[in-house]
Amino acid sequence: LAGVSVSVLLAWWMMLAAQTRRVVRPLDRSGGWRRLFTTSVCSLKETNDNSHHLATVALHTPSPPCAWVGGVDRHLAPPITPSATFVVPSGEHVEGEPVYGRYGHPSRLHLEATLAGVEGAAHCLTFSSGMAAATAVLDTVLPGQRVVASKHLYGEVLAGIRNLTSRGVNTVFVDFGEVDQVAEVVDSNTCLVWLEVCTNPTLHLVDLTAVVAVVRAGNSQCKVVVDNTFLTPWVVRPLTLGADIVLHSLTKYINGHSDVIMGCLAMDKATLAKELEDLQRHRGATPSAFDCYLVHRSLATLELRMACHMASGLTIAQWLGTRPEVVSVCHPLLPSHPQQHLALSQHGARHSGMLSFLLESDVAAAYFLTKLRLVKSAASLGSGHSLACQPARLTHAMCTEQERREAGLLPGLIRLSPGLERVEDILDDLAQALETIKAAGIL
Repeated sequence: LAGVSVSVLLAWWMMLAAQTRRVVRPLDRSGGWRRLFTTSVCSLKETNDNSHHLATVALHTPSPPCAWVGGVDRHLAPPITPSATFVVPSGEHVEGEPVYGRYGHPSRLHLEATLAGVEGAAHCLTFSSGMAAATAVLDTVLPGQRVVASKHLYGEVLAGIRNLTSRGVNTVFVDFGEVDQVAEVVDSNTCLVWLEVCTNPTLHLVDLTAVVAVVRAGNSQCKVVVDNTFLTPWVVRPLTLGADIVLHSLTKYINGHSDVIMGCLAMDKATLAKELEDLQRHRGATPSAFDCYLVHRSLATLELRMACHMASGLTIAQWLGTRPEVVSVCHPLLPSHPQQHLALSQHGARHSGMLSFLLESDVAAAYFLTKLRLVKSAASLGSGHSLACQPARLTHAMCTEQERREAGLLPGLIRLSPGLERVEDILDDLAQALETIKAAGIL
């Protein structure tokens, strides 16, 4: 009996082993996969071709089938696809098939799809920087057309719009906090209206619904561009409020680790997406596969990071309001903010970590930055590290004195982007810096 049992078990084991070694090839040449049954260790004999020389084998040995069992959905982290070019089986470009990395590679297309999802958009295009994304939109403007822009913009974008006049474009800058000013300047020749939903660095908020309404009344074909870098879709989704294009410097909060420079444009209209996609392709300012992977990775923690940034920023703003060295503090959730009602209604009582505060002079602000230890003096924002800067000397240094004055950008203004450190440690650093400049008699 024991012998029979052993024989039966042996036969069963041999049958199972034969099944687990069987590999089912792809269904067809387009890459569809049937379930693969294979051993845990891939057999490489059938993929290796020893008839070629070493260099040829190194270049042409295919990936073993078991490496892609179940397709990319089995990978919790998306594969990085750095290929600059792709095999074209038919010898011609077939729409929808990969051809060249600048046209689109899997890492970029996956990131763009995810960004479109979080922004609530039908389409998204990524660029090698936020300024490259902004420039692509400005490249759609023709001589003789008008661009209406906010006086409160990031310095490089403001300068870029101002320079459109050299191409025969009419540019008008207004205060978007006064909707009537917008209504007065939007005409039949206006092709773009450009604003930041939360301005850099003065943190003015804009009533998007009201602005879109007056723009549509003045010119229904005009495109409304909203820079949402300061807030991210965690706070507000401008497309749902009528905007045509949403711009992000992904370098900031969305990536959030100070290790990628990238930008994106999100939109709903297919015709607009096609126009901007052509510019993306022809200008060539597209991001690498590795950078796309890093931003895609960061999106998974965006909600958690933003909640932490927001909590720390509000705590710091409230604390700064008690300091005698500080002239004033600007944070949209403070009762003293003139547009707090928008922060509560349009933004659902959410904000990023951004705040600004005013010291008595440019000298005091500059000296304050030199005395910080934990907080770093840097131009960027939205990082895991706390960052501070004096915009008049850094982010808006390229603007004219009149432009800075019209934007309400005072010399003693400090922009602060609280990071992910414990807020108590950030407060301690700010306190010692303020006390140092007070002891030096600068305040």
